[in-house]
Amino acid sequence: NLYIPYSQKKYNVIEGEVKNLFLSERYEEDYDSFEIGSLKFYYTGSSLFGPYCRKACDDGFIRNNGQHIKVYYISIEYNEIIENYIVGLFLDSKELIDMKVKGKRHV
Repeated sequence: NLYIPYSQKKYNVIEGEVKNLFLSERYEEDYDSFEIGSLKFYYTGSSLFGPYCRKACDDGFIRNNGQHIKVYYISIEYNEIIENYIVGLFLDSKELIDMKVKGKRHV
């Protein structure tokens, strides 16, 4: 559950340039992903897989390698695999998204 660490401000922050960007072409299938530094982020078009769910093909904000972004994220370990969930996103020093994780709908 992401709500508890988010509400307690127990999230991490990384800032840098997007690299190794992968954009799927269809909304319903697959995922988009990118890296900043050594961290990898995956996200789908469904909030079932984390708060940030705006893929590039659905007018998402992450569209190009080299974009400078700041990501607020929560890392959760499942079966010895660490997943990084985006809970806030800044682009060019402007706040674009504050996920306000509430367990229901995420923007």
